[in-house]
Amino acid sequence: MFWKAIFSIGCVLIFGAAEAQAKNRISASTTWTPAQLSGLEFAPPNYRQGRIGLAFEDPRKGQAIEKIIFDPTFKPKRQMPDGSSVSDFFLSTIIKSPKTGKYIRETAFCDWNDVKAVATCIIEDDGGRFEISAVPQGAKLKLSFVVRSLGLYHGFRIAEEGAPSQEPSPIDVKLKDPAATITSPVRF
Repeated sequence: MFWKAIFSIGCVLIFGAAEAQAKNRISASTTWTPAQLSGLEFAPPNYRQGRIGLAFEDPRKGQAIEKIIFDPTFKPKRQMPDGSSVSDFFLSTIIKSPKTGKYIRETAFCDWNDVKAVATCIIEDDGGRFEISAVPQGAKLKLSFVVRSLGLYHGFRIAEEGAPSQEPSPIDVKLKDPAATITSPVRF
């Protein structure tokens, strides 16, 4: 009986830690239709794919990613206790490498506008930009992944690939027509 109680407590503790971990990160995906894919240019071209994995993360590790993403009234603090600033959320795009068969990624820093209708996501080192748009649906927000021209950028670096000892190679997605907008729903 004593061992059973310890085992039960251990399971609860492990489950509780896993549950807390999940609140810092939410996995999702978006899918580009064949018509949408025809409006996008991939470089290199053999990385072209319609389904993109997404991982939303709370950069503060405050277990608030669900509020940051879904609550239309919640705005996370951009000032950290040490005085540094941080984005509202991080968003990784994840694709499968045709070269290795492994999943590769790129992470963007995203900030909501004042009314929490659009988050602009910026990839460092001139990696481009994309947006997440939000439309209220009841008490939650419904999200879409948006590729459109933002300033000088007509796309973004979707991932990087390379051996640990080498400089990674970028995999880019760009609009064929800079005036176009490609919007796809985010599915959780």
